[in-house]
Amino acid sequence: MSLDFSALMRAFFRERGFVRYQIESYNEFVKRRIPKVLREIREIRPDVPQLGDFRIRLGKFRIGEPSVKEADGAVRRIYPMEARIRNLTYAAPMWVEMPPVLNGIESTTEVVHFGDLPVMVKSDICPLSRMSDEELVRIGEDPDDPGGYFIVNGTERILVLVEEIAPNRVLVDKGSGSVSAVARIHSERDGYVQRHLLERKVDGTITITFANVSRLPIAAVLRALGVESDKDMVTMISLDERVREEFFVNLLETESKTQEEALDEIGRHMRIPQKKYRMDRARKLIDRYLLPHLGQDRSARMEKAFFLAKAVEKLIRFDLGLIPADDVDHYSNKRLKLAGDLLEILFRSI
Repeated sequence: MSLDFSALMRAFFRERGFVRYQIESYNEFVKRRIPKVLREIREIRPDVPQLGDFRIRLGKFRIGEPSVKEADGAVRRIYPMEARIRNLTYAAPMWVEMPPVLNGIESTTEVVHFGDLPVMVKSDICPLSRMSDEELVRIGEDPDDPGGYFIVNGTERILVLVEEIAPNRVLVDKGSGSVSAVARIHSERDGYVQRHLLERKVDGTITITFANVSRLPIAAVLRALGVESDKDMVTMISLDERVREEFFVNLLETESKTQEEALDEIGRHMRIPQKKYRMDRARKLIDRYLLPHLGQDRSARMEKAFFLAKAVEKLIRFDLGLIPADDVDHYSNKRLKLAGDLLEILFRSI
């Protein structure tokens, strides 16, 4: 019995379409992600000492309809066909409420136009999504056009899907040369990805590389996170005696015995000469850049220690042949970034 895949494809196109996922992702970006980013930023503090305690809060967000500003200053609605013909960008203005606050006193709220967002054709903010076939023909549009693209300077553009390793997972694989096994962690928080690499050498020592700091001894990092006792560290890593025995050598790779000594050791590894400065840099390193998906302040240190301990256990168990390697090409270990994900990353960087 053979399957008629052509009929299946036609049914999928009729029910869902081949670009609907991009349009839905874009709609979610406009409705949920932009307001979420503005809420996270919360306020802007101008670096002007003469103003005292002055800041600008970010309030409600709204977006207008696709429009164009003419040479005489007039603003009017625009449709995709006109943008194509006149080499314009099909975009909509964005506004946000900005109440200024001086010394705790809030002044009159201003609604500020802070930029224009390219509009995806057939998205919710595109008028074409609400028109009948007859109306589309009347304004020069193809009723069968599925949309899902942008018009930038008159040219139709699409956003290509980006395939990435699944974030916040520990993926183990074989190493090369003197490194017998590696574990990769792509820690993601609010669109920002910090890549971590754990390496286990043939002599059993384990190091971690992240935030442009190479090969920190794993025991020093765990101690800097608050796991000061050797016994607590070994117990946290595993209850399996085989794994514990393989980890013991790492306790000899760090000179520190306390959390403060471990922070100082990390600072010296970063080659920072002044002690106070290197301690501050070490604290910032482990709080902000180590596994940011678990938190970016002191309160998350112990949670990070547990996560790292389990990553070390998995790395050792793999190196001992107790578990198989992770297949990074398997789709369970991958994620696709759609239009909304890519636009959020760009929006945060502006």
